[in-house]
Amino acid sequence: MTNRVRGGPSFSVHTGALQVLEEALRVYFNAHTDGNIPTGLHKRVIQEVEECLLQQTLAFTRNNQVRAAHILGISRNTLRKKLAEIGAER
Repeated sequence: MTNRVRGGPSFSVHTGALQVLEEALRVYFNAHTDGNIPTGLHKRVIQEVEECLLQQTLAFTRNNQVRAAHILGISRNTLRKKLAEIGAER
């Protein structure tokens, strides 16, 4: 998905987010070069990314859950369930 920010260059949301995630993971693994890496990384990353995605989408829609759910491609009930899971029910 390529978008154009008002007055700015076009960019790929996917590529930008992927680059940030890749760098964060590089930093994480470099900090654990002793091999003592905590388990559960997949679950932790997925939860953190989902929480950020939900919060930023709600901020963009000014907390309009119907619109946020539409943008995310999920039902409003699913959005509300996910918000409850992260303790961000609005």
